[in-house]
Amino acid sequence: MKNLVLITNSFPEKGKETFLIEELPFLSKYFKKVIIFTLKPIKNHIEIPANVSVSNVFSLDVSKGEKFWYLLFNWSSIFKALKLEKKNGGLSLLLKFGVQSDRLDSFLKEKKINDTDVLFYSYWLDEGAAILALLKEKRNKINFISRAHGYDLYEEDYPNGLPCFYNYALSKINNVYFISKNGKEYFRNKHKINIPLEVANLGTKDYGMGPIEGRDIVIATCSSIIPLKRLELLANALIEIKFNNVIWHHHGDGPLKKEVLDIVTNVPNVVTCFHGQVANEGLMEFYKKNYISLFVNVSRTEGLPVSLIEAASFGIPLLATDVRGTKEICTPKTGVLVDSNINAKDLAKQIEVAAMRDWDRKGIRGYWESHFLGEKNFDEFAKVIGEI
Repeated sequence: MKNLVLITNSFPEKGKETFLIEELPFLSKYFKKVIIFTLKPIKNHIEIPANVSVSNVFSLDVSKGEKFWYLLFNWSSIFKALKLEKKNGGLSLLLKFGVQSDRLDSFLKEKKINDTDVLFYSYWLDEGAAILALLKEKRNKINFISRAHGYDLYEEDYPNGLPCFYNYALSKINNVYFISKNGKEYFRNKHKINIPLEVANLGTKDYGMGPIEGRDIVIATCSSIIPLKRLELLANALIEIKFNNVIWHHHGDGPLKKEVLDIVTNVPNVVTCFHGQVANEGLMEFYKKNYISLFVNVSRTEGLPVSLIEAASFGIPLLATDVRGTKEICTPKTGVLVDSNINAKDLAKQIEVAAMRDWDRKGIRGYWESHFLGEKNFDEFAKVIGEI
Protein backbone atom coordinates (compact mmCIF):
# COMPACT_ATOMS: atom_id res chain seq x y z
CA MET A 1 0.00 0.00 0.00
CA LYS A 2 1.13 3.52 -0.83
CA ASN A 3 0.95 6.70 1.20
CA LEU A 4 -1.42 9.48 0.14
CA VAL A 5 -0.78 13.22 0.30
CA LEU A 6 -4.15 14.99 0.15
CA ILE A 7 -4.33 18.77 -0.36
CA THR A 8 -7.53 20.51 0.78
CA ASN A 9 -8.65 24.07 1.41
CA SER A 10 -9.70 23.63 5.04
CA PHE A 11 -10.72 19.99 5.62
CA PRO A 12 -10.74 18.47 8.25
CA GLU A 13 -11.95 21.77 9.75
CA LYS A 14 -15.48 21.16 11.06
CA GLY A 15 -18.08 22.08 8.44
CA LYS A 16 -15.62 22.46 5.56
CA GLU A 17 -15.47 20.30 2.40
CA THR A 18 -17.98 17.98 4.01
CA PHE A 19 -17.92 15.35 1.25
CA LEU A 20 -14.47 14.42 2.47
CA ILE A 21 -15.99 13.34 5.80
CA GLU A 22 -17.52 10.38 3.96
CA GLU A 23 -14.57 9.87 1.59
CA LEU A 24 -11.74 9.91 4.13
CA PRO A 25 -12.46 6.52 5.79
CA PHE A 26 -12.15 4.83 2.39
CA LEU A 27 -8.93 6.66 1.57
CA SER A 28 -7.55 5.48 4.91
CA LYS A 29 -8.64 1.94 4.00
CA TYR A 30 -6.71 1.77 0.71
CA PHE A 31 -3.60 3.78 1.70
CA LYS A 32 -1.00 3.01 4.34
CA LYS A 33 -0.98 6.59 5.60
CA VAL A 34 -2.93 9.69 4.58
CA ILE A 35 -1.29 13.06 5.20
CA ILE A 36 -3.61 16.06 4.74
CA PHE A 37 -2.08 19.44 3.87
CA THR A 38 -4.54 22.31 4.37
CA LEU A 39 -4.15 25.55 2.44
CA LYS A 40 -5.90 27.51 5.19
CA PRO A 41 -5.28 27.35 8.94
CA ILE A 42 -7.72 25.18 10.88
CA LYS A 43 -8.78 25.42 14.51
CA ASN A 44 -11.42 22.81 15.23
CA HIS A 45 -11.03 19.66 13.19
CA ILE A 46 -13.26 16.61 13.15
CA GLU A 47 -12.24 13.18 14.38
CA ILE A 48 -10.06 11.40 11.81
CA PRO A 49 -8.90 7.78 11.34
CA ALA A 50 -5.78 6.60 13.17
CA ASN A 51 -3.61 6.47 10.04
CA VAL A 52 -4.50 10.03 9.01
CA SER A 53 -2.46 13.09 10.03
CA VAL A 54 -2.71 16.82 9.28
CA SER A 55 0.07 19.28 8.39
CA ASN A 56 -0.26 23.07 8.48
CA VAL A 57 2.95 23.94 6.57
CA PHE A 58 1.00 25.32 3.58
CA SER A 59 -1.05 27.67 5.74
CA LEU A 60 2.00 29.33 7.29
CA ASP A 61 2.96 32.79 5.97
CA VAL A 62 5.39 32.93 3.05
CA SER A 63 8.00 35.69 3.38
CA LYS A 64 9.55 37.79 0.60
CA GLY A 65 12.89 36.23 1.48
CA GLU A 66 11.57 32.72 0.91
CA LYS A 67 10.15 33.79 -2.46
CA PHE A 68 13.49 35.35 -3.46
CA TRP A 69 15.46 32.19 -2.65
CA TYR A 70 12.94 30.02 -4.45
CA LEU A 71 13.22 32.21 -7.58
CA LEU A 72 17.03 32.16 -7.39
CA PHE A 73 17.25 28.37 -7.47
CA ASN A 74 14.14 27.54 -9.53
CA TRP A 75 13.95 30.27 -12.17
CA SER A 76 13.58 27.80 -15.06
CA SER A 77 10.43 26.24 -13.51
CA ILE A 78 8.98 29.68 -12.89
CA PHE A 79 9.68 30.69 -16.48
CA LYS A 80 7.87 27.58 -17.79
CA ALA A 81 4.79 28.34 -15.71
CA LEU A 82 4.69 32.04 -16.59
CA LYS A 83 5.07 31.23 -20.28
CA LEU A 84 1.94 29.03 -20.15
CA GLU A 85 -0.15 31.51 -18.20
CA LYS A 86 0.20 35.25 -17.73
CA LYS A 87 -1.71 36.82 -14.86
CA ASN A 88 -1.56 40.15 -13.06
CA GLY A 89 0.45 39.56 -9.90
CA GLY A 90 1.15 36.08 -11.19
CA LEU A 91 4.85 35.98 -10.33
CA SER A 92 4.31 36.65 -6.63
CA LEU A 93 1.52 34.06 -6.45
CA LEU A 94 3.58 31.47 -8.31
CA LEU A 95 6.55 32.04 -6.00
CA LYS A 96 4.26 31.45 -3.03
CA PHE A 97 3.21 28.12 -4.56
CA GLY A 98 6.87 27.34 -5.18
CA VAL A 99 7.79 27.89 -1.53
CA GLN A 100 4.89 25.67 -0.51
CA SER A 101 6.09 22.96 -2.90
CA ASP A 102 9.55 23.19 -1.29
CA ARG A 103 7.97 22.74 2.13
CA LEU A 104 6.27 19.59 0.85
CA ASP A 105 9.57 18.40 -0.63
CA SER A 106 11.29 18.88 2.74
CA PHE A 107 8.47 17.00 4.49
CA LEU A 108 8.89 14.03 2.15
CA LYS A 109 12.65 13.98 2.74
CA GLU A 110 12.20 14.20 6.51
CA LYS A 111 9.69 11.33 6.52
CA LYS A 112 11.82 9.34 4.02
CA ILE A 113 8.88 8.92 1.63
CA ASN A 114 10.01 7.83 -1.84
CA ASP A 115 8.43 9.21 -5.00
CA THR A 116 7.10 5.79 -6.02
CA ASP A 117 5.62 5.16 -2.56
CA VAL A 118 3.17 8.06 -2.55
CA LEU A 119 0.24 9.40 -4.56
CA PHE A 120 -0.57 13.13 -4.48
CA TYR A 121 -4.25 14.14 -4.60
CA SER A 122 -5.54 17.72 -4.82
CA TYR A 123 -9.21 17.85 -3.87
CA TRP A 124 -9.68 20.91 -6.10
CA LEU A 125 -8.15 21.65 -9.49
CA ASP A 126 -6.67 24.91 -8.28
CA GLU A 127 -3.92 26.02 -5.90
CA GLY A 128 -3.11 22.50 -4.68
CA ALA A 129 -2.65 21.28 -8.25
CA ALA A 130 -0.30 24.18 -9.02
CA ILE A 131 1.81 23.37 -5.96
CA LEU A 132 2.05 19.73 -7.05
CA ALA A 133 2.99 20.76 -10.59
CA LEU A 134 5.95 22.72 -9.20
CA LEU A 135 6.90 19.78 -6.98
CA LYS A 136 6.95 17.61 -10.10
CA GLU A 137 9.65 19.84 -11.59
CA LYS A 138 11.93 18.43 -8.90
CA ARG A 139 10.42 14.98 -8.52
CA ASN A 140 9.45 14.03 -12.05
CA LYS A 141 8.46 10.47 -11.14
CA ILE A 142 5.60 11.43 -8.85
CA ASN A 143 1.95 10.83 -9.78
CA PHE A 144 -0.57 13.47 -8.92
CA ILE A 145 -4.32 13.62 -9.51
CA SER A 146 -7.14 16.04 -8.84
CA ARG A 147 -10.90 16.14 -8.65
CA ALA A 148 -12.69 18.87 -10.63
CA HIS A 149 -15.98 20.22 -9.26
CA GLY A 150 -17.47 23.52 -10.44
CA TYR A 151 -15.64 26.71 -9.52
CA ASP A 152 -12.39 25.02 -10.56
CA LEU A 153 -13.81 24.02 -13.94
CA TYR A 154 -16.33 26.33 -15.64
CA GLU A 155 -14.52 29.33 -17.11
CA GLU A 156 -17.72 31.26 -17.90
CA ASP A 157 -18.27 31.82 -14.19
CA TYR A 158 -15.00 33.73 -13.93
CA PRO A 159 -14.57 36.75 -16.26
CA ASN A 160 -10.85 36.94 -15.45
CA GLY A 161 -10.29 33.26 -16.18
CA LEU A 162 -9.65 30.27 -14.00
CA PRO A 163 -7.29 30.80 -11.06
CA CYS A 164 -3.94 29.48 -9.97
CA PHE A 165 -1.88 28.60 -13.05
CA TYR A 166 -4.47 26.19 -14.36
CA ASN A 167 -2.76 25.42 -17.68
CA TYR A 168 0.57 24.84 -15.99
CA ALA A 169 -1.00 22.38 -13.55
CA LEU A 170 -2.64 20.56 -16.47
CA SER A 171 0.73 20.22 -18.18
CA LYS A 172 2.00 18.12 -15.24
CA ILE A 173 -1.06 16.30 -13.88
CA ASN A 174 -1.56 12.55 -14.37
CA ASN A 175 -5.35 12.10 -14.00
CA VAL A 176 -8.42 14.31 -13.51
CA TYR A 177 -11.61 12.98 -11.89
CA PHE A 178 -14.83 14.92 -12.50
CA ILE A 179 -17.88 14.88 -10.24
CA SER A 180 -20.21 14.93 -13.26
CA LYS A 181 -20.35 13.75 -16.87
CA ASN A 182 -21.16 17.31 -17.88
CA GLY A 183 -17.96 18.53 -16.25
CA LYS A 184 -15.88 15.94 -18.08
CA GLU A 185 -17.37 16.80 -21.48
CA TYR A 186 -16.97 20.52 -20.83
CA PHE A 187 -13.32 20.01 -19.92
CA ARG A 188 -12.67 17.73 -22.91
CA ASN A 189 -13.99 20.41 -25.27
CA LYS A 190 -11.94 23.16 -23.63
CA HIS A 191 -8.59 21.47 -23.06
CA LYS A 192 -6.82 19.27 -25.59
CA ILE A 193 -4.54 17.28 -23.30
CA ASN A 194 -3.63 13.62 -23.46
CA ILE A 195 -4.32 12.36 -19.95
CA PRO A 196 -7.00 10.05 -18.51
CA LEU A 197 -10.26 11.89 -17.76
CA GLU A 198 -12.68 10.01 -15.54
CA VAL A 199 -16.04 10.62 -13.84
CA ALA A 200 -16.01 9.84 -10.12
CA ASN A 201 -19.37 10.86 -8.68
CA LEU A 202 -19.56 12.13 -5.15
CA GLY A 203 -22.32 10.73 -2.99
CA THR A 204 -24.28 11.14 0.20
CA LYS A 205 -24.83 9.09 3.31
CA ASP A 206 -27.79 6.73 3.51
CA TYR A 207 -30.30 8.00 6.09
CA GLY A 208 -33.15 5.84 4.80
CA MET A 209 -36.46 6.64 3.16
CA GLY A 210 -38.46 9.75 4.02
CA PRO A 211 -42.25 9.81 4.54
CA ILE A 212 -44.16 8.62 1.46
CA GLU A 213 -47.53 10.25 2.17
CA GLY A 214 -48.72 13.60 3.49
CA ARG A 215 -51.79 15.82 3.53
CA ASP A 216 -50.32 19.19 2.53
CA ILE A 217 -48.53 20.52 -0.54
CA VAL A 218 -45.02 21.02 0.83
CA ILE A 219 -42.23 22.65 -1.18
CA ALA A 220 -38.64 22.44 0.07
CA THR A 221 -35.52 24.34 -0.96
CA CYS A 222 -32.00 24.44 0.40
CA SER A 223 -29.44 27.04 -0.65
CA SER A 224 -27.88 30.37 0.14
CA ILE A 225 -30.32 33.21 -0.47
CA ILE A 226 -28.31 34.96 -3.16
CA PRO A 227 -29.08 36.14 -6.74
CA LEU A 228 -27.59 32.98 -8.30
CA LYS A 229 -30.19 30.79 -6.58
CA ARG A 230 -33.18 32.88 -7.80
CA LEU A 231 -35.44 32.19 -4.82
CA GLU A 232 -37.37 35.34 -5.76
CA LEU A 233 -38.43 33.49 -8.95
CA LEU A 234 -39.83 30.66 -6.85
CA ALA A 235 -41.54 33.12 -4.48
CA ASN A 236 -43.26 34.81 -7.43
CA ALA A 237 -44.28 31.41 -8.78
CA LEU A 238 -45.87 30.44 -5.46
CA ILE A 239 -48.07 33.55 -5.69
CA GLU A 240 -49.50 32.10 -8.91
CA ILE A 241 -50.10 28.62 -7.45
CA LYS A 242 -53.80 27.64 -7.36
CA PHE A 243 -53.56 25.29 -4.38
CA ASN A 244 -55.52 26.32 -1.29
CA ASN A 245 -52.52 25.90 0.95
CA VAL A 246 -48.79 25.62 0.20
CA ILE A 247 -46.08 25.26 2.83
CA TRP A 248 -42.59 26.38 1.78
CA HIS A 249 -39.65 25.17 3.89
CA HIS A 250 -36.27 26.75 3.16
CA HIS A 251 -32.94 25.86 4.76
CA GLY A 252 -30.16 28.38 4.28
CA ASP A 253 -29.59 32.09 4.70
CA GLY A 254 -28.30 35.08 2.78
CA PRO A 255 -28.59 38.79 1.97
CA LEU A 256 -31.80 38.48 -0.08
CA LYS A 257 -33.84 36.81 2.66
CA LYS A 258 -36.03 39.85 3.44
CA GLU A 259 -36.59 40.57 -0.25
CA VAL A 260 -37.74 37.00 -0.92
CA LEU A 261 -39.99 36.82 2.15
CA ASP A 262 -41.59 40.18 1.33
CA ILE A 263 -42.90 38.72 -1.95
CA VAL A 264 -44.98 36.05 -0.20
CA THR A 265 -45.63 37.64 3.22
CA ASN A 266 -49.25 38.64 2.56
CA VAL A 267 -50.19 35.74 0.31
CA PRO A 268 -52.95 33.88 2.21
CA ASN A 269 -52.39 30.43 0.72
CA VAL A 270 -48.58 30.36 1.19
CA VAL A 271 -47.02 29.54 4.57
CA THR A 272 -43.27 30.15 4.77
CA CYS A 273 -40.91 28.39 7.18
CA PHE A 274 -37.39 29.77 6.72
CA HIS A 275 -35.15 27.79 9.06
CA GLY A 276 -31.89 29.69 8.48
CA GLN A 277 -28.50 28.01 8.45
CA VAL A 278 -28.82 24.47 9.79
CA ALA A 279 -26.13 21.83 10.36
CA ASN A 280 -26.24 19.02 7.80
CA GLU A 281 -27.29 16.50 10.47
CA GLY A 282 -30.33 18.66 11.29
CA LEU A 283 -31.24 19.00 7.62
CA MET A 284 -31.08 15.24 7.08
CA GLU A 285 -33.27 14.69 10.14
CA PHE A 286 -35.82 17.14 8.70
CA TYR A 287 -35.99 15.23 5.40
CA LYS A 288 -36.27 11.95 7.27
CA LYS A 289 -39.21 13.02 9.45
CA ASN A 290 -41.21 15.42 7.27
CA TYR A 291 -43.26 14.73 4.14
CA ILE A 292 -42.16 16.88 1.19
CA SER A 293 -44.20 17.05 -2.03
CA LEU A 294 -41.42 18.52 -4.14
CA PHE A 295 -37.83 19.69 -3.74
CA VAL A 296 -37.14 22.70 -5.97
CA ASN A 297 -33.90 24.18 -7.33
CA VAL A 298 -34.18 27.11 -9.76
CA SER A 299 -30.54 28.20 -9.79
CA ARG A 300 -29.26 30.14 -12.78
CA THR A 301 -26.31 27.76 -12.94
CA GLU A 302 -24.96 24.74 -11.07
CA GLY A 303 -22.33 22.02 -11.29
CA LEU A 304 -24.13 18.95 -10.00
CA PRO A 305 -26.25 20.13 -7.06
CA VAL A 306 -25.61 18.37 -3.76
CA SER A 307 -28.98 19.57 -2.49
CA LEU A 308 -30.78 17.55 -5.16
CA ILE A 309 -28.71 14.44 -4.44
CA GLU A 310 -29.52 14.68 -0.73
CA ALA A 311 -33.25 15.13 -1.36
CA ALA A 312 -33.41 12.21 -3.81
CA SER A 313 -31.81 9.93 -1.22
CA PHE A 314 -35.02 10.26 0.82
CA GLY A 315 -37.23 9.55 -2.20
CA ILE A 316 -38.28 13.20 -2.57
CA PRO A 317 -39.36 14.20 -6.13
CA LEU A 318 -37.27 16.95 -7.73
CA LEU A 319 -37.96 20.00 -9.89
CA ALA A 320 -34.90 21.83 -11.20
CA THR A 321 -33.63 24.10 -13.94
CA ASP A 322 -31.85 22.28 -16.76
CA VAL A 323 -28.33 23.59 -16.18
CA ARG A 324 -25.02 21.74 -16.57
CA GLY A 325 -24.89 18.49 -14.59
CA THR A 326 -28.34 18.84 -12.97
CA LYS A 327 -29.90 16.37 -15.44
CA GLU A 328 -27.62 13.65 -14.03
CA ILE A 329 -29.66 13.59 -10.81
CA CYS A 330 -32.95 15.15 -12.00
CA THR A 331 -34.08 12.56 -14.57
CA PRO A 332 -37.54 11.56 -15.84
CA LYS A 333 -37.51 8.95 -13.08
CA THR A 334 -36.59 11.33 -10.25
CA GLY A 335 -38.16 14.65 -11.21
CA VAL A 336 -38.88 17.39 -13.73
CA LEU A 337 -36.38 19.57 -15.58
CA VAL A 338 -37.52 23.06 -16.57
CA ASP A 339 -35.93 25.61 -18.88
CA SER A 340 -33.35 27.78 -17.15
CA ASN A 341 -35.12 30.90 -18.50
CA ILE A 342 -38.56 29.91 -17.19
CA ASN A 343 -40.83 32.68 -15.91
CA ALA A 344 -42.83 32.65 -12.68
CA LYS A 345 -46.20 31.78 -14.26
CA ASP A 346 -44.83 28.80 -16.18
CA LEU A 347 -42.87 27.68 -13.13
CA ALA A 348 -46.09 27.76 -11.09
CA LYS A 349 -47.79 25.47 -13.63
CA GLN A 350 -44.87 23.03 -13.58
CA ILE A 351 -44.92 22.93 -9.77
CA GLU A 352 -48.68 22.31 -9.71
CA VAL A 353 -48.38 19.33 -12.07
CA ALA A 354 -45.29 17.87 -10.40
CA ALA A 355 -46.62 18.26 -6.86
CA MET A 356 -49.81 16.37 -7.72
CA ARG A 357 -48.10 13.56 -9.64
CA ASP A 358 -48.11 10.08 -8.13
CA TRP A 359 -44.34 9.64 -7.88
CA ASP A 360 -42.59 6.34 -7.39
CA ARG A 361 -40.61 7.53 -4.37
CA LYS A 362 -38.91 4.18 -3.89
CA GLY A 363 -37.80 4.41 -7.52
CA ILE A 364 -36.37 7.90 -6.89
CA ARG A 365 -34.40 6.59 -3.95
CA GLY A 366 -33.36 3.58 -6.03
CA TYR A 367 -31.87 5.87 -8.69
CA TRP A 368 -29.93 7.73 -5.99
CA GLU A 369 -28.72 4.42 -4.57
CA SER A 370 -27.45 3.28 -7.98
CA HIS A 371 -25.64 6.50 -8.81
CA PHE A 372 -24.95 8.59 -5.70
CA LEU A 373 -24.68 6.30 -2.68
CA GLY A 374 -21.62 7.74 -0.93
CA GLU A 375 -20.39 4.50 0.59
CA LYS A 376 -20.30 2.80 -2.82
CA ASN A 377 -18.86 5.71 -4.82
CA PHE A 378 -16.13 6.64 -2.36
CA ASP A 379 -15.03 3.04 -1.90
CA GLU A 380 -14.73 2.54 -5.66
CA PHE A 381 -12.82 5.81 -6.10
CA ALA A 382 -10.38 5.13 -3.26
CA LYS A 383 -9.73 1.62 -4.56
CA VAL A 384 -9.01 2.89 -8.09
CA ILE A 385 -6.59 5.63 -7.05
CA GLY A 386 -4.95 3.25 -4.56
CA GLU A 387 -3.81 1.22 -7.56
CA ILE A 388 -2.23 4.14 -9.46
